[in-house]
Amino acid sequence: MALIEKKISYIFSSDPANGAQVVSNDGSTFNVTLDYPISLPHSTKYATLELHSASIWYVTPNISADLKNNIFSYSDGVTLYSFTIDDGLYNFTQLVEAITLKSATLLPAPVKTFTQLFNFFPDDPTQRTAIQFVDATAYISWVPNGLSTIFGFNVGTITGPQPVNTVVFGDTQAEFNVVNQYYINTNLVNTGIPLNSKMSNILSVVYIDVPPGSQINYQPFKPQIIDASELIGAKRTNFRFWLTDQKGRYVDTVGEVWSFVCTLRYWILM
Repeated sequence: MALIEKKISYIFSSDPANGAQVVSNDGSTFNVTLDYPISLPHSTKYATLELHSASIWYVTPNISADLKNNIFSYSDGVTLYSFTIDDGLYNFTQLVEAITLKSATLLPAPVKTFTQLFNFFPDDPTQRTAIQFVDATAYISWVPNGLSTIFGFNVGTITGPQPVNTVVFGDTQAEFNVVNQYYINTNLVNTGIPLNSKMSNILSVVYIDVPPGSQINYQPFKPQIIDASELIGAKRTNFRFWLTDQKGRYVDTVGEVWSFVCTLRYWILM
């Protein structure tokens, strides 16, 4: 008798047109029901699962109501204004532009435009935000659920007023990289890649190596091998998959489909 390797490959997609079921509103989770169940014979000695490739659009917002970081509040020296930034994936320049545009729609109208009050600059060597005060009466209030963490200022504090042309730097590094990695999770097996000391359902970690708005085409050189022994002697038809970030938060795919290819390998005596 000899050990014979057998393998089955699957493409799983969050697209309902391809059979995805119970897709969440944010697109991060979906279910699949197989026409033919996974059924490894009792004679199987061991089984493994591995992910070979994944396609995910890098469009997950770094500012949103769900993240509780979308409010900006400032004073023109007369009136304190507060408004909400639209959900989205922003870089530094885009966020400052969004604040400028939103401030132009405020009522009552500010005494001066936002750019007549402040200049925002990224200080690349320190990764901090630099704010130059163009007006000596204006100030910024870093309110809860606001942009404080994104720009690197302490929540609940006030920056300004300051003499004209004074430059104030953020208290900490700016954090535009709210999502650093994507985790593909599944209940296909319950013993995924451990996260430090904790067991998890993680099937693979997908690293972000593209600009915002681009598609990640992930193909690991050496796929992580996951123990799938729990599938031996069982029949499984229904599975759930979910996409999270490095903090375990479900991510918003903004209507984009994500998919991946994985292979189930098992060895039997013949």
